[in-house]
Amino acid sequence: MHSSQVATWITSARFAPYLAEAEGDHPVAVELYVWNAQISAAVFETLHHVEVLLRNAVDAQFAPVDAAASPRDTWLEDPAILIEASRKRVRETIGRIAREEMLTLAGLIDPAASTWIRSVSRVELLLAKRPPQRSVGEP
Repeated sequence: MHSSQVATWITSARFAPYLAEAEGDHPVAVELYVWNAQISAAVFETLHHVEVLLRNAVDAQFAPVDAAASPRDTWLEDPAILIEASRKRVRETIGRIAREEMLTLAGLIDPAASTWIRSVSRVELLLAKRPPQRSVGEP
């Protein structure tokens, strides 16, 4: 992002904290804004992988199911595990996914969740790239 694009893309109120942190130095404030966007994207990527890992860990605690099995034949609709309101949400979600992508149960639960570790490394890399902070009065 070029400094000239900031006024078009970002409101003054949104950009103000970055400008304050950069002590009025517009190009440094733009660097901070871009860095913040990169960190945010990396965190959301990591959050996504953690969510998948957690979902798979929960799924692993239940008896294995045939990938082609109907959800009503799995723990997803087991009244001993989920209350009716939760089972209803499961049915609605599976119905929506089935309409959109025609997925089987195997498509809902992906066992390859360990890739989240790579995104953690990305966060560390981006943290190391944070523009340097300046002391008060430093040019």
